[in-house]
Amino acid sequence: MGPDTVLTLAEEKKLVHWIKDLLKCGFPKKVEDLLNTVQKIILDDGRKNPFKNGRPGKNWYASFLRRNPGLEHRVSQGVSKGRDIVTEEAIKKWFKELEDFLKNMTNLIYLNIQAGYLMEMKLRLACVPKLAR
Repeated sequence: MGPDTVLTLAEEKKLVHWIKDLLKCGFPKKVEDLLNTVQKIILDDGRKNPFKNGRPGKNWYASFLRRNPGLEHRVSQGVSKGRDIVTEEAIKKWFKELEDFLKNMTNLIYLNIQAGYLMEMKLRLACVPKLAR
């Protein structure tokens, strides 16, 4: 069965919702961001930190994906020419989804979106919901 999980079931569920909500807004979470967020949750809460160097690693991440089968590890892509066509309706929809997401956010306010990340279009590893292709 293995050791107990570091986060509670409720905390992991919030992380899954956070990952899915950010993807809906066009911001897939990088694996590094997820690991940093978990580290911050543990540090802020003051609970015992079982991780080497105080931060979860690839084994925790693999177990997190197994515990949450609605997520998968994938290489995210930049915008292709086919998806490059933007309409006013699409932009309004995007901002409405972003607004809804921000209104519904509760305890997880770990948006580590930096100005450079918004413009970054190169390939990177991301944790995303399955079927979000």
